[in-house]
Amino acid sequence: MTLLRVIDAPDEQSFAAFGYSLGSEGNVRTHTRRAFMKDEYSAIIGKLP
Repeated sequence: MTLLRVIDAPDEQSFAAFGYSLGSEGNVRTHTRRAFMKDEYSAIIGKLP
């Protein structure tokens, strides 16, 4: 089963600690992706040809 969860954390270190704690039991695998704010995403799209 695959579950997608979006989590907002105050900083990357806080989320890393959460992920390490969650995975320390060995029954959960995590994969993270960076989320972009609307203005960041617009800047990225603006660079496309």
